[in-house]
Amino acid sequence: MDATIPLEVHHGQNSMAVVARLPGVRLQDLHVAITRKLLTIDAETPEGSRHGSLALASPVDDGRAIMRFRDGILWMHLPKLPT
Repeated sequence: MDATIPLEVHHGQNSMAVVARLPGVRLQDLHVAITRKLLTIDAETPEGSRHGSLALASPVDDGRAIMRFRDGILWMHLPKLPT
């Protein structure tokens, strides 16, 4: 069964934070892709695949993104590109 991953987004002046709760997902079953204007998350669990995507309101510097995954929670810090 496919399911959607809910994403929590917090906007700051120079960056944004995105949090995804992924209970039951292991790091090796998680795939994250970031471009300047799109974030996608794909995850596999024994129950099926999960997918989340977010069109970013501001372009981000994907080369400086920071991600942490622990206890089923994915936290991402995405620096915005200067406009």
